[in-house]
Amino acid sequence: MKYPLRILACFLLLAFFLRNEAAKTSNPEYLEWNSLKINNQLPLLCKKSALIKLLGNADSIKTPLYEDICASHFDSAFQYIYFGESVFETADSLAVVSIIDFETSNIKLVSSKISLDITLTLEKLKQIFPMAVKDASLEDVEKKGKLLSIKIATSKNDSDDAFVLLFRNGKLVRIDYWIQC
Repeated sequence: MKYPLRILACFLLLAFFLRNEAAKTSNPEYLEWNSLKINNQLPLLCKKSALIKLLGNADSIKTPLYEDICASHFDSAFQYIYFGESVFETADSLAVVSIIDFETSNIKLVSSKISLDITLTLEKLKQIFPMAVKDASLEDVEKKGKLLSIKIATSKNDSDDAFVLLFRNGKLVRIDYWIQC
């Protein structure tokens, strides 16, 4: 009789441990990377030609000083393509979201959960992501001044990237796709 109780106790202890470990590596609030579409049409990683067709000609294309770059979506040489103050990284025939500035572009990111554009209020975001809003902090953002910064995971599982939503006076003004160095 003692043997089955020991097995049961070990099983329960293991189940408890695995549940706790799963909770540590899982984000209760996240905005799935693959769920977002640029202007409700293109994925965040898309063909450069499709992006230009959707948004029009870029304002500029610049090659960065690679030694100043902490992290990039691409493993190879890339360029920045600008639409207003919105920035995409581009390499070969691909483009990926880096920064969307809602004050200088008509770009929005849309999912079934939320639409990220200049009309998004902090109150609306708080309804969907209350824990992320609770953890908000003030950040000094180049060319923008002090903005309320809210970090939201890009998937349910822990990852090294996130979306950083930046608010001024309770309205979304910019989103950065953040990659850890």
